[in-house]
Amino acid sequence: MRRAEQDGATPSLRHVCAACAEALSAAGVGFALTSSVGMFEPVSGTDPKVDELEELQATVGEGPGCEALVSGEPVLVDDLASPGSVTRWPVFAPAAVDRGVRGMFSFPAGRGAVHVGVLEVFRDVTGPLSPRDLGDAFAYTDLAMLLVLDSRGGIAASPAESTGRTGDGEAVLHSAEVHQAAGMLSVQLGIPVVDALLRLRARAFAQNVRLTELARSVVAREISFGPNGGSVSDSDLEGSA
Repeated sequence: MRRAEQDGATPSLRHVCAACAEALSAAGVGFALTSSVGMFEPVSGTDPKVDELEELQATVGEGPGCEALVSGEPVLVDDLASPGSVTRWPVFAPAAVDRGVRGMFSFPAGRGAVHVGVLEVFRDVTGPLSPRDLGDAFAYTDLAMLLVLDSRGGIAASPAESTGRTGDGEAVLHSAEVHQAAGMLSVQLGIPVVDALLRLRARAFAQNVRLTELARSVVAREISFGPNGGSVSDSDLEGSA
């Protein structure tokens, strides 16, 4: 990402949030992780106001982000001051409006039953996102999901902040192993490499194993992802998270 390159750092959720806010001309963007017990855990925001509102959702257990995590569906709120929004989130909605936030759009980051968090876009005006903005938001949500999966698989240092360069090329080697495994999985399952990479990451996340370890097993042909050995299918993901 361009922002990460400018910082001389590896990409992080902080960079994703900042780039998303710029692309959508948003008042702010935040990201919250799903904890091991399904709780809403804020980890990154573009400014203190976003951090405060993310923390408020976590504290009171209500808001578009909390709802998106539970439902697994985007929650798109054109006007937080509307009677419907206040009825739906009686504590959070008025607090957000008091802080100058009028629109809020929450996008769950996950596939199947694998949910890693939610990306939230805050606006200081009412009205829906344009189709182009929606497409951009979904793209940034997918990018955030991949960063979290990589982090939990041992590729990145931290999903929230990564500000240093690797000093020895180890990360490059690990990345090569992962992408080699994705190429093999692509051939085995007859799917695009991008889809294979996503499924490999999701499998590592769902089974709580390092992505690099899973990749090495694939490259060494110690495990198979075909019909007779550990297939990474959507049905597998639904039953393993």
